[in-house]
Amino acid sequence: EIAKKVLPNADKNLIQSKYIYVSRRDSNSRKCINEVELEKVLIQKGFDVIILSELSFQERIRIFKEAKIVIGASGAGLVHCVFLREQSEFIVIGTEMMNQNSNMFARIAKRKNLKLTIFDFPSLDSENLNAFWEVNVKDIIDKVNTLLKFWIRGT
Repeated sequence: EIAKKVLPNADKNLIQSKYIYVSRRDSNSRKCINEVELEKVLIQKGFDVIILSELSFQERIRIFKEAKIVIGASGAGLVHCVFLREQSEFIVIGTEMMNQNSNMFARIAKRKNLKLTIFDFPSLDSENLNAFWEVNVKDIIDKVNTLLKFWIRGT
């Protein structure tokens, strides 16, 4: 397993949260126009916000391997879900066009025994894959509240 070979050298003082939001704020395309609002609410719920481009491969593996809940916009960065543990919650958000690759996430989730949820939100330009979009923060937080009740009670 790749994680076992890479992790021994990883920084153990890295983000310790079990709840992770993968931000795309460093991206110039497919921006969520209200991502800052979503991040603020998730931080209040105990989530750490990460930007994958600022992390080493080892750090990415460790974060995903230790996470119980990961939320992020559909895209290549979420392929790190292969490092999530069984029964982890994996929430993919984006537009219908962005989530066209959700079959890939579904296959990974099935193989890894992950709990996958996919949210489709409207694009500001439904013809353009790279268009900006807006998340319904309430929908995400309702799901998060349900999950946190489970994890707090169950662990």
